[in-house]
Amino acid sequence: MPLATTLIIIAVIVFIAGLVRYIRSLAASAAVEAARLAGSEEVVLLEEGANNFGFASRGFRQWRGNGHLLMTARRLVFVMWAPRWSLVIPREHIRRVERRKSHNGRIRRNFGSKWPNLIWVEYTTDRGTVDSIAWMVKDSEAWLGALPGLINQ
Repeated sequence: MPLATTLIIIAVIVFIAGLVRYIRSLAASAAVEAARLAGSEEVVLLEEGANNFGFASRGFRQWRGNGHLLMTARRLVFVMWAPRWSLVIPREHIRRVERRKSHNGRIRRNFGSKWPNLIWVEYTTDRGTVDSIAWMVKDSEAWLGALPGLINQ
């Protein structure tokens, strides 16, 4: 194998290793921020790589991505890895929770499974308007089973 090819392969491996390390550091710092936002409350559910499908109010063009989604008895917390932002939805602001196949024009195709893993939450913002957000999670049944306990009855 020529030296140039070997050097290119080594450079690619080093780049990928650095990228993996960077993503892990983003996830770790998001976990710390999510724990801080949850405070001393016990975490009921945690999804360390929840895929955010965005806010309905912001339409199709917005930052979406993975982050830490957690639920306590009093709130739902999401901290996105990059760009870093967080969302805390207090229990009294949650209006509806549903399973959805799509949100903001994005369709979740879940091959090999009967149900989509997209959970949709409608809530009242701090400004008093109604918005919704959706996340793709590994165990939608667990989230959908626990989230109704947060809905303001």
